[in-house]
Amino acid sequence: MPVWPSPDAQLTEKAIELHQSAFDASEPFVASAPATWNFLGEHTDYVGGVVVNATAPLRVAVAAAPRTDDTLTVTMHELDPHGDLVNFTGSVTLSEITQHASYMQHPQEGDSAGLPLGGLEVRLGGVVWSMVNRQYLSRDTRGYNITVLSEVPNGVGLGDEVATEVAFATILAEASGHKLDPPLRARLAELCASSARLFSAAPSFRSRYTAALRGSADAFNIVDYADGSVTHAPMLNDVHTSFLVALPDRDARLADIAARERFLSAAGDAFGVDCLRRLPDATPRAIQWLTAVHKADEAAGLPGIEEAHRWLTFYDQEIVRAQRTAMALRARKAHDAVAHLNQSQNELSSLYRVVPEREQALAELCVARGAVAARSASAGLAHAVIVHAPVKQATNLIADLADDGFTVVLLDNS
Repeated sequence: MPVWPSPDAQLTEKAIELHQSAFDASEPFVASAPATWNFLGEHTDYVGGVVVNATAPLRVAVAAAPRTDDTLTVTMHELDPHGDLVNFTGSVTLSEITQHASYMQHPQEGDSAGLPLGGLEVRLGGVVWSMVNRQYLSRDTRGYNITVLSEVPNGVGLGDEVATEVAFATILAEASGHKLDPPLRARLAELCASSARLFSAAPSFRSRYTAALRGSADAFNIVDYADGSVTHAPMLNDVHTSFLVALPDRDARLADIAARERFLSAAGDAFGVDCLRRLPDATPRAIQWLTAVHKADEAAGLPGIEEAHRWLTFYDQEIVRAQRTAMALRARKAHDAVAHLNQSQNELSSLYRVVPEREQALAELCVARGAVAARSASAGLAHAVIVHAPVKQATNLIADLADDGFTVVLLDNS
């Protein structure tokens, strides 16, 4: 399998050309957004923790033009590992999106199910619906013809769908006269993440939207939900080369991740907090609550006590690791940052238990071949690992992994 193609400097212009050839010669609105990747801490997103992530040089470009009806037609063009374009088209009406949102927010017995989740047209329709309901768009907003050109590999943990939603939200905001300043970027990140919870089949990390809209292209982003801050720490490009290695098949554990989200949501609701990190002594209090729920025989859909304790212990420890990793990165202590990465991967597998066996084996293979760290790209959601290797050894390691049939994607923006 060849190394994934390098970024295309003409991506936006090509998206415009594809759009004009498919629809008409008028000039569409256009925007692009970067791929994102997790360094450490992304699973604490669910409890309001600390996440260290980064953007990658690969991008998704979106071109869009308004229609006179309420239909969103989305044509997707995405690269395959050989650099060839793969195309597909989907459409949905904003009326269908509104009905789906009502069903998801207030399900009633006897109601018909909402739209199938996860289709790109549904996710982008969700962005429109969310912006209308937050009063960023008029309630008279009509449909759009949308062309998406993505050079980000699909489904490997690089946030290709997040980038698409962010680029489209940027178009909608700017086309409506909003200034894309830092406060609006922060609000759009939260809006897109909320939309994904209603319209995506897979759980989404809020921190990805934050990185795509508020992140730096040449530094790590430190997202701390305690105060909503986004700060930065220097990359380690001078000592390590970072790249993604993906297995040829997918083994997503969406149900496992959804079970954790469901438990955290129920526990937060029980204590009246939007995330458990806001609750003092959250772990023992959540376990006491869950024990009482089990004794009352009302724990349908919730984990057992031992399992929940493992999850909560992981969150507590991962938040501390993310904080220490941020300090290590700022102090340029690469060895300490690497140690935290490897400990995190071990506990993702042994304590949190969302790493498929073959993914863990791939991480171990990369380390055995000379990498200093290899951590799941998005454990439970993508079958890939992020590898960090000494600069002098990285070229040979990348070539060997590509020769073995793995998809390899370079992540450094330098």
